[in-house]
Amino acid sequence: MNYISLGSHPIISSVLKDCSLNSNKMLFDNIGDLSFNILLNNLNNQFKDFFPPENQIQIYGGIVNLIDGIPYTVVKDKRTGNLFYDLLPIGKKLSAVYNGVKLRYERLSIEFTKTIQNGNTTIFIRQMMDDNDTNTTALSDTLKYVYPACSFYLKHSYGGCNEHICYDYWKSELCKGI
Repeated sequence: MNYISLGSHPIISSVLKDCSLNSNKMLFDNIGDLSFNILLNNLNNQFKDFFPPENQIQIYGGIVNLIDGIPYTVVKDKRTGNLFYDLLPIGKKLSAVYNGVKLRYERLSIEFTKTIQNGNTTIFIRQMMDDNDTNTTALSDTLKYVYPACSFYLKHSYGGCNEHICYDYWKSELCKGI
């Protein structure tokens, strides 16, 4: 069984790892503020142009994310509002890391599709941001259309905006019986 985050916050991926449900690096692990419409658009176009051009990246000075002991400056895709928590290590220039990070995200998008098409049942988890319960049908229909051979379940809910409350909510939802 596959457990895959569909955003909108990296907390989902943290919970999946902490509950030993998914230890693989996935496309949305370190993406924040992924809007519902951007998610649907990217699913429909197989993540074409998901990663922003270098001139469309805004660096957020003073906002740091720690991943595997490495501090990263949070950056924003000006086109979509997506936040990337693992793009720019502190002290590095964007121009020095851009091509490598872009290639990594292109590979992650290909791996995302391969994982879904591997024949295993998939549980998709989405932390609601600008979406709500009425959007669950649209998300489910999009997944059925884009990945017709995929057997899946969808957990589409809102765990709160406070990261500790959100983490605890999703942990209680996903780690039952573990």
